[in-house]
Amino acid sequence: MRKILKYNRIAVVCLALIGLLGCGQGEGDKKREHATMNHHAIHDSLSHLVKPTDEVVIANIKTIKPQKGSRFASVTAQGVIGYNENNLSSQSARVSGRIERLYVKFNYQAISKGQKLMDIYSPDLVNAQQELLFLHENNERELAEMAKRKLLLLGATPHQISNLLKTGKVNYTFTVFSSTSGYIVENPSSATKMDSQAGSVVISSSSTSGSSDAMAGMGSSAPPTPELSAIPESSSLQLREGQYISKGQTLFKVINADEVWAEFYIQPEQLEIFKKGTNVSIASANRSEKSVEAAVSMVQPYYSSGRSYPLVRAVLPNSSKSWRIGELVQVSKEAVKKDGVWIPRTAVLELGGRSVAFVKEDGIFIPVDVKVQGFAGGWVDVGESIENKSVALNAWFLMDSESFVQVNKR
Repeated sequence: MRKILKYNRIAVVCLALIGLLGCGQGEGDKKREHATMNHHAIHDSLSHLVKPTDEVVIANIKTIKPQKGSRFASVTAQGVIGYNENNLSSQSARVSGRIERLYVKFNYQAISKGQKLMDIYSPDLVNAQQELLFLHENNERELAEMAKRKLLLLGATPHQISNLLKTGKVNYTFTVFSSTSGYIVENPSSATKMDSQAGSVVISSSSTSGSSDAMAGMGSSAPPTPELSAIPESSSLQLREGQYISKGQTLFKVINADEVWAEFYIQPEQLEIFKKGTNVSIASANRSEKSVEAAVSMVQPYYSSGRSYPLVRAVLPNSSKSWRIGELVQVSKEAVKKDGVWIPRTAVLELGGRSVAFVKEDGIFIPVDVKVQGFAGGWVDVGESIENKSVALNAWFLMDSESFVQVNKR
């Protein structure tokens, strides 16, 4: 009996030890399982740290959500005054001969209608004068009238013909008078056409918001616009005294400045604002009190460096010669109301032909494509491309200069 009790006690002790060992092992497994779960949780929360810097950005900067509503923008652009090419005329030689004396010397020299241009010697004019005198002295009135018309066609004026018949002497040098008023343009193609390689006057456009918001400043600038050609300086004419000219030869061209062009470039998204017939305000860049209202007369597509830059033109009256060729002007359009979903321009990063914003998700910023619908001052209309997510207020601050931004395609 004592032996049985002894064995029972030993069995109870063994069972107790086994139970204790089992409990210890269970607690260890639970601890190991808990440690493993914590490890995975920590690993998941830090997984973005090992991602490339061109896919996610970790930063602590201000964010903003898209705002749906209306914005008012006063659009302005800088332009330049140029010649109206429609008022370009030619001064041609009606007879062949030699220039005996030249009264105009310089390119872009101002001339008026009836002003002396040159004295020429022409055998054709000499013969025509002799023929008229002979017919007049022999009372051949009908033939004399035909000889007068011939002289008129050769460039003689009625006053010159009257003096010829009054004096009866042949003039061996005939004066050529200007048939129009304006400025001499010996090579107009170099003066009025645009050449982006030789230009020096940069024409740009911008807009300012009518809403009061401290974040309306522009953080991203548009690519540089094309350039209008530099206004050429006055130079000597290629015509010289003693030079021979031929019948029908264009001596030079004369451009009338009673009407001038105000030309300026705009961004493609501003085409809706500067339509043909739209009234704009044009003021001198140096004298703001000198301004005029004019209607847009033409919108011409212009393509340069892979981008489209519409050229806008307005015709200005200039009979008083108050507008000077090459004068810089400020073009403005009254406030325009636009509806949309808006974020500040600073929140949009321009990457060539793409626009990118940094959306905040789980404490990190992810670059995503946005579709720009329009601009209003310091705001960009992004439509529904961001929905109602928070975006970084300053996208340029998150730009990694050592890598390209890989935009999320979601």
